[in-house]
Amino acid sequence: MITNLESAKHQVINEAADKMRLKLLEIITAAFDGDIWNTVDHHKNWLEELGALSKNFSAMETKSKALTDAASSLSDEKLDQSAAPETQDSSPADTRAATYSFNATSESTLEAPSEIRNFKSGDKLDLSGIQRQLNTSLRPVDRFPEVIGEMQIHHSPSANTSVIVIADAPGKDPFLLKVFGEVRQSNIVT
Repeated sequence: MITNLESAKHQVINEAADKMRLKLLEIITAAFDGDIWNTVDHHKNWLEELGALSKNFSAMETKSKALTDAASSLSDEKLDQSAAPETQDSSPADTRAATYSFNATSESTLEAPSEIRNFKSGDKLDLSGIQRQLNTSLRPVDRFPEVIGEMQIHHSPSANTSVIVIADAPGKDPFLLKVFGEVRQSNIVT
């Protein structure tokens, strides 16, 4: 997941740099054409766009760091310290499948992620409430979700933990859920 974040970050930086190079080229061309007022207008617009881009990138960097911190908190050592002790005697109640329901993206965010411990293969994550809230189907993707309704399920086999991220509307924090166990698409109910 961290690799996906870095890749997305570099893609945004490269696209922004290309856009700024094009704007700079337009300003230089206007200056050579002798259109001084057009050059001033281009420069003024360019500075405004650069300021907005800087603000957006700063917000994206903050969210990226929070997501990276959340993912790194799932290290083996920290999981071992926080995992509930397992017992040899399992009662029949322990073998029943559980369903964990979430109705809004605000229930588990980058700043305050919910955690599910001891998730088993038969357990379910009911995300139908989030699907209703977003008013779109939840679509699995293999990269960090960017478009509303896109969902990434990332599983770390070495730590046996999963992170589910669902993109909300632009400018809103995504839904982020930590799960101690393997979550597959078949565990998701929409």
